[in-house]
Amino acid sequence: MLVEFNTGKFYLGYPIVVLGYKDDDYGYNITTNSSTYSLRNNIVLGVSSDSRAAQQIEKYGEFTVNVAAEPVMTSVESAGWWP
Repeated sequence: MLVEFNTGKFYLGYPIVVLGYKDDDYGYNITTNSSTYSLRNNIVLGVSSDSRAAQQIEKYGEFTVNVAAEPVMTSVESAGWWP
């Protein structure tokens, strides 16, 4: 059944992934990302252009995408946080 949504934004709860990237200060760093979906044989990531992750990924031109298994999801929740 087709249901019409009259909204400017619609965000589906996509799975959390962990992005790993080279970092000037730490050597390597990680952050979580929930703006991820697959499109045919591609993976699409949404990363804010003013984030540290985006700046470092743009500089080094590489990153990893890690899909965490359920047993480690509580650890993933704290990935990328600096107290």
